[in-house]
Amino acid sequence: MFTLDIRHYVATVLHPKYRSLKLCSINERQECYAYIRQELKLINVECNKTDQQLANQPVQKKFKNDLFSRFESGDFIGVEENEEEPEDTDLDSPRGKKTDEHDRYLNLDIDKSKLESNPLSFSKEYQDEFPRLSRYARSIHSIPATSASVERQFSEAGLIIQE
Repeated sequence: MFTLDIRHYVATVLHPKYRSLKLCSINERQECYAYIRQELKLINVECNKTDQQLANQPVQKKFKNDLFSRFESGDFIGVEENEEEPEDTDLDSPRGKKTDEHDRYLNLDIDKSKLESNPLSFSKEYQDEFPRLSRYARSIHSIPATSASVERQFSEAGLIIQE
């Protein structure tokens, strides 16, 4: 079966359509936000503009009633109104006292009609406003779809079927 890793939650948060983690618990959100902030601290933004060369992705058609429409972010603050607020609000939550790139991203008003399904185009468009978050989003969303361990498992399964 497929097990969700923190990086899956992070990739979801860094996609502008699903950034509120609408169907996740408060604990899952806080863990994800803390992980993102930890990773953002490790990223050093360089002044040179050599990393700004991303391939232009063609605009894909948006289907109104697609499979993922129920996960799209609405008003970020409205998502948490129905849930109980934990007693100790720390700096890793979106309602914390400290405002950083991640908080500004979560509270950003985004025109949903202009959003593409490709999160890399969003990070390119907002890389001046969110330099560290944009760089981290590019690194998360450019993870290869396969890995050697998965390929090994398919190879082993093929050998078992042949026997």
